[in-house]
Amino acid sequence: MKLTLELFRAILESYPIARYVVAYSGGLDSTVLLYLCAYLKNEGIIHDLIAIHINHGLHSEAENWSHHCLNVCESLSIQYQAITVDARTMPGESPEEAARDARYNAFKEILANREVLLTAHHQEDQAETVLLRLFRGAGVQGLAGIAEYTVFGNGQLLRPLLRFDKQSLADFARHENLRWIEDSTNSDPRFDRNFLRQHITPLLKNRWPSIDKTISRTASHCGEAKRHLEHYADNVLDPVYDKIHKTLRIERLKLLCDADKRLVIRQWINRLGYKMPSTMLVQQISTESINAAVDRNPRIYWTDAEINRYRNELYLFPVQKTFDRGQIIAWKGKKILDLPGNLGSLQIFQTKGVGISKKRWDVGEVTIRFRRGGETIRLPYRQGSHSLKNLFQEKSVPPWVRNQMPLIYVDGQLAAVADLWVCEDFVEQHSTDNHSLRWFGYDLGWKSGDSRNDVV
Repeated sequence: MKLTLELFRAILESYPIARYVVAYSGGLDSTVLLYLCAYLKNEGIIHDLIAIHINHGLHSEAENWSHHCLNVCESLSIQYQAITVDARTMPGESPEEAARDARYNAFKEILANREVLLTAHHQEDQAETVLLRLFRGAGVQGLAGIAEYTVFGNGQLLRPLLRFDKQSLADFARHENLRWIEDSTNSDPRFDRNFLRQHITPLLKNRWPSIDKTISRTASHCGEAKRHLEHYADNVLDPVYDKIHKTLRIERLKLLCDADKRLVIRQWINRLGYKMPSTMLVQQISTESINAAVDRNPRIYWTDAEINRYRNELYLFPVQKTFDRGQIIAWKGKKILDLPGNLGSLQIFQTKGVGISKKRWDVGEVTIRFRRGGETIRLPYRQGSHSLKNLFQEKSVPPWVRNQMPLIYVDGQLAAVADLWVCEDFVEQHSTDNHSLRWFGYDLGWKSGDSRNDVV
């Protein structure tokens, strides 16, 4: 299909959006996309447009590329923003995967409601994606390739050039005398996509000239099958899924056949927005996590997420970073204290109800520590001292949360456990400006309000 401004306009008009964000690398494909959007902006079809350039910091020419993109946007009177990301690889990640994840995470952070991210993927990109996923043993979901339109972060993602082949983009660029960047890494055969593009695809096209179109058609068929499968998966998942706590109920999972167990696990992971683990890990979750003994809490993790079992439920949350449990953090003069790692923050505010004595807080030395074992606390309206271990069990606090929960000490004495309990020695009941605590921003698959057995 030949790329024309009229066809491009028709595609965008079928997805009415308030603001368009162009992913602009400076290469041929994204340059064509940017100019098409600029033409529509001049015609009044697009009213709000911005180009975002991602600097991965991996190439010696990265700063020059960013400068080139700025100059092009200024010449077109298009708003421009450059974002630098950390594209270093994690264990088990390829450089391509790390760069792509860093890039898309940056876009997700800035994309707002009623905004759409436009990327310049074309028909050859679709074919390469399907082939690479086929070589990796993907199922229907993977072979559906890349969608033209999908929900993305707080906004949407649209690939308006996906119906056009690479040659039509190149013809358009030459006809319009466009200037673009040639990235030398695009010819490096060490990267899978480049190897496929340089050595495999030309052979396939020589034998089957229309292979890009036929693979795209296969992706379309798989996409339709995927949508039907997801509808079925949602129907199977819903009776097993705890919508409030976002967990899976193990006893109900056990009633499913093995294939449906794996389907539910994949749909759960997909629903919560995490990267899909390998087939081997999905099978491991389906067997080890579900069939573990009642007193066992197996942990299974992959690149960016982990699954833990606790009290007949499966929890899913980001992989937790290690931190120094022996550290002592001073808290002085701040209403909000940021905690290390992925532990969020503590906030203190005034309350007229039962809370920590403001006088003792203001004159004391306040520090944050973490559980080492053996801690006890005296609670209002309860006899004697209670170990944190027993209190955590009573309140159904999962084991992985317990060690990361901040403990508030005043003058070396345990005064409060996050926003769960306050020691009776620090409780003030009659003042109108007591202190109350809240633990914010953590993502451990559990929050203090999640207790199944509130006791205090």
